[in-house]
Amino acid sequence: MKGHKRRRCTVRKTVMLENGAYYCGSMYEDLPSGHGRMEDGDHIYEGAFLKGKRHGHGVETGAHNYRYDGEWEHDNYHGSGILVRASVTYE
Repeated sequence: MKGHKRRRCTVRKTVMLENGAYYCGSMYEDLPSGHGRMEDGDHIYEGAFLKGKRHGHGVETGAHNYRYDGEWEHDNYHGSGILVRASVTYE
């Protein structure tokens, strides 16, 4: 149809990312986008992704007894969140 833009749909699948991590969740244009879970051996992150990066609310746990539950922007902690390391909590 003339003037009709083709829509790219969001799909849910499991893939190995370029950094070697496994990702299971929503994809858009072959990148993690939407809700998903990423595991790289030492870390597990479950939450929001945008264009392949952790972005929005998510929870990350690590092998060294830490857990971050909060906001992310472009793969970095951003905004409000709670970071727990061993027996110390930061808010």
